Amino acid sequence: MFSARDRKCRYLIGCLWFVAIACPGRSIAADAPSAPAPNETPQIAPWRAAFGGIDLADLRATSPRPMRGYAVRIELGHPGIEFLATPANGTEPGETDGTRTGTFLSQHGCQVAVNASPFAPIHAEEGKPQDVHGLMISQGSVVSEANGRPALLITKDNRASIAKPPFKLENVYNAVAGFSIVLADDQVVEDTDAVHPRTAAGTSADGRYLYLLVIDGRQPGYSEGATTAEVGAWLKRLGASEGINLDGGGTTTLIIDSGNGTPKPLNRPIHAGVPGQQRVAASHLGVRARPLGDVPQGHYFAKKQYRRTALPVFEEARSKLPQPIFDEDPAYVQCYWKAWELAFRNFHEPAAESGFVSQFIDAAFNQNIFLWDTCFLTMFCNYGHPHVPGIRSLDNFYAKQHGDGEICREINRQTGRDFEPWVNVEGAPLLSRWGYEWERGTQKTPVPYIGREPPPKPPRLTLDALNHPILAWAEMESYRLTGDRRRLRLVWPPLVEYYRALKEHLRQGNGLYMTDSASMDNSPRNRWLRGGGTAVDTSCEMVLFARNLAEMAELLDLPDDAARYGREADELARLIRAKMWNGQRRFFFDLTAEQKHVPVRTVAAYWTLVAGVADEPQVAALIAALKDPHAFGTRHRVPTLAADEEAFQGATGGYWRGAVWAPTTMMVVRGLQRCGRDALAHEIAVSHLESVVAVFRDTGTIWENYAPQQIAPGKPAKRDFVGWSGIAPIALLIEHALGVRADATTNTIVWTIRSPKRVGIERFWFAGRTVSLLCEPPDDSDARRVQISSDGPLHLVLRRAEKELSLDIAAHEPVTVRL
Repeated sequence: MFSARDRKCRYLIGCLWFVAIACPGRSIAADAPSAPAPNETPQIAPWRAAFGGIDLADLRATSPRPMRGYAVRIELGHPGIEFLATPANGTEPGETDGTRTGTFLSQHGCQVAVNASPFAPIHAEEGKPQDVHGLMISQGSVVSEANGRPALLITKDNRASIAKPPFKLENVYNAVAGFSIVLADDQVVEDTDAVHPRTAAGTSADGRYLYLLVIDGRQPGYSEGATTAEVGAWLKRLGASEGINLDGGGTTTLIIDSGNGTPKPLNRPIHAGVPGQQRVAASHLGVRARPLGDVPQGHYFAKKQYRRTALPVFEEARSKLPQPIFDEDPAYVQCYWKAWELAFRNFHEPAAESGFVSQFIDAAFNQNIFLWDTCFLTMFCNYGHPHVPGIRSLDNFYAKQHGDGEICREINRQTGRDFEPWVNVEGAPLLSRWGYEWERGTQKTPVPYIGREPPPKPPRLTLDALNHPILAWAEMESYRLTGDRRRLRLVWPPLVEYYRALKEHLRQGNGLYMTDSASMDNSPRNRWLRGGGTAVDTSCEMVLFARNLAEMAELLDLPDDAARYGREADELARLIRAKMWNGQRRFFFDLTAEQKHVPVRTVAAYWTLVAGVADEPQVAALIAALKDPHAFGTRHRVPTLAADEEAFQGATGGYWRGAVWAPTTMMVVRGLQRCGRDALAHEIAVSHLESVVAVFRDTGTIWENYAPQQIAPGKPAKRDFVGWSGIAPIALLIEHALGVRADATTNTIVWTIRSPKRVGIERFWFAGRTVSLLCEPPDDSDARRVQISSDGPLHLVLRRAEKELSLDIAAHEPVTVRL
């Protein structure tokens, strides 16, 4: 027993621990008792998928005492999720016949089971009658009446809540009681400073998740237990806003199905003082779930069918597309229309057997659609919206998303099936089918996890198929032009599942993300990543993914999700800065499996700009490399390999050994704009556009990639490639040569007029309105006449040299100004 003074001291220490985990950014005054050292900070391991809609995580703390816990996160809307509280025993004495939690799981075919309501008496043998203390309902039948204790209530359609009596039970299908509320409206509720093993449950504010939590106790040096306030703090950190302390002590037990119906304890219960021994209990809560991947493809995407419409034809649609005006060089406009002509050749309707749900644009590389390619294709097709199938092309990838969230980067256009080599038909742990050296052909290569446990279920796809998670970036690029929140709501569920799957399968033990070639097929950096190396591009893309999800969540009024994804982005960004930045070479590098910097400078480092990873000194160093002719400041910018690398091929580009590719150039331009380096972004965009147009003059077409040290197509490179190469003659022409940037979120166009000749654009579409802009050449006083018309109101900012003019344009009221 502890004295009153001892209990008070232990309670104060517990409060400090709560501050550490519930308010991680908050400091403690210097004269307060010492906070836990960094290595004593409470830890929650990354969630790992166990069943469809069910994730598991381990909890650890060493201060104010050793604690070990286990958490279950249940997605309430996930298909196949069912709950079951212990049924009544009919006319037998007592209310239920006691069983151990493992027995309950096996008898009722559950995948997860946990002890629940308080009860009496305690029996050593199963099958003896027991009484439940507090409300318990099992699949609509009341097993035990309420007695003043709070309860976890679950409806038949899996809406979960925590409440105090009197209860409204009209729609409640399962319910279990607890001792006390420990978390209410995001605030930890103090109840008792007694330290025991604990079982608890919590619900998220948005109603999406139910959390189950156990903390072991009464085992000195291993896990000594928790107070109710600490339980509330753990639940809050897991993501709950409401929480209840269920039965605990020697009854605390969490069991999962090991895969064949055999119960597997996750925690270490302690009945009768014996670690590992389960207590016979009167009340359990079980969860049934489908195996991982048992959810049908496309489940998370609400669009299920293709509604046949006429495929757009270039000759008919041309009069609806934006018309650039650029008298400075008519070849720019000719190249623009050539790009659209080639793009229209690659528009498709879904084949009947494909299961695709939208018309789409294809990269025209082979018989497959590519996720990486399509994301970049949308970035110029956005300027043809809604007259061309741009952003809707991504619908077909969401429609083919697997139940565990994975999306294959390459899908057969005719059949709708994942590209066969990228399917993990062996059911093996993570592997790369092609390997790390593109030139050597197919090499099945295992990809080990280092410093972390492998996922409980192997991925459906290989590492080759899980490259470049930029779907959310493409969606936000589109949103800034369309302002279509309905689309954000449509794509939110599949994006969340995709993000989770990539965390599950691609996150290495160092917290960074693995890849093989990451679509840079023959880059000399690839071979260094063999054996579980981590890549700066895929790691930064996951930061960008999280930031995009946080931004979407804000727009969709999901503040908890916004905060969570924002935290995850910041945490991963810190890891990248700490592990991948080389202070001596002043550059970001991939990491080998041995945690050494890969000795190759590639354009992948510039994902740190667009993802908001690089700090200001690092940004300055990366910009210096962009200006250095021996690095990335080549004649045609930006090469994919630094010019001073041994493998660099300046005359041809050698595919990914220095060639200039539209996607990576767009990424660099967007990254510079994000960092406020608009002048350099414009300079690089114009360099790329000028080079593409110059090659168009010589060859009459557009190419897959370009040489870095001369104005010529790359070798090898496909001709007539639109394809992502439409980015320069369409998107960069509009944004940089014409100088028009639109933002639907603020209903604003910023028009920066740089050309000395007549310049502008007609039929420019954004945010549901069509706008025409025209600037005449300077008159004798160097003033320029600017004409603006729109079929909807907007705010226009005109910039010319040092001059700036802001105008509010009314619908159907043309405006002429002198600038």
